[in-house]
Amino acid sequence: NKNSDMRDAPVDAPADENLYREQVEAKFRSVLAAAVKAGSTALVICDVGCGVYKNEPDVVGSILGKVLKQEFWGQLQEVSLCGQFKFQNAVVAAAQNHAKLESLPARPSQGPPPPPRPSAGPPASGPPKLKEVLAAAARKKAQEVVWEFRDQGAASAWQALGRMQDVEEAHKDGQSDIRLVIDNQLMAIDFNTMTAQS
Repeated sequence: NKNSDMRDAPVDAPADENLYREQVEAKFRSVLAAAVKAGSTALVICDVGCGVYKNEPDVVGSILGKVLKQEFWGQLQEVSLCGQFKFQNAVVAAAQNHAKLESLPARPSQGPPPPPRPSAGPPASGPPKLKEVLAAAARKKAQEVVWEFRDQGAASAWQALGRMQDVEEAHKDGQSDIRLVIDNQLMAIDFNTMTAQS
């Protein structure tokens, strides 16, 4: 969060640009690693934190593109991007510009994956709600949803893995809230703050 006007979330973005980039890289690395570990072939990812939290979409997108290209190229068949076009374009540009690992072979028995490509549609006015991301994943027939959330009040991170099922929408304080059943455990997920409670 870079927005000091937010009352329900503290500013946690480091002032130092290098530390900020490292922190965002680590978050994307966790998401991509969890998707690969779960055996996912497709990933839908949005411009996380680029709305009310005031993260720059082109910076966040370039960080994702770099991590995707340098560390996970060839491990996912499809990456679908949603959210602001500045974010989407930055991911694609960074993935194309980071040619350091251009000759890295894809996994055996698979051809090279297509490059990340922006999804069609009008630009979003803010970060998409989790229900939109889940709906996009369902349209792609994704079998699993993989997210990593960091509890702002704790130092530990945890992963939520599971099949998409029993997604219910609730309304609390005028905002959409998602409840996702994972292995018979109900988790309430706030995608805007990237937190969850079981």
